[in-house]
Amino acid sequence: MIIMDNNEVILNKIETMEKQIKKGEEIRVEANTNIKILQDQYRNENKKLTDLGIDPKKEEEEITNIENEINSLLDEIETDIPTALIESYDSNSNTFGLKEGDDPF
Repeated sequence: MIIMDNNEVILNKIETMEKQIKKGEEIRVEANTNIKILQDQYRNENKKLTDLGIDPKKEEEEITNIENEINSLLDEIETDIPTALIESYDSNSNTFGLKEGDDPF
């Protein structure tokens, strides 16, 4: 009886270990699949960047340069807007400060 009980315990342990090994193999296969998917995505994104003329290894630098260029252009546009004229127009009830009888030209 003791030997049979001991055999049963050993068989249960072996069965549990087999299940764990199988689960580990499933996890490994899933991880390898995920790695391949991520590698494909990485290659695709690098190709997109290359197609846009951006060196993937310098993408952070490129993004910073593009952001700086956008900010510079926005500043230039903001400078070109005649804000004083617009404010004058708004504050003078759409008359540009002209009084009745003034010649606008």
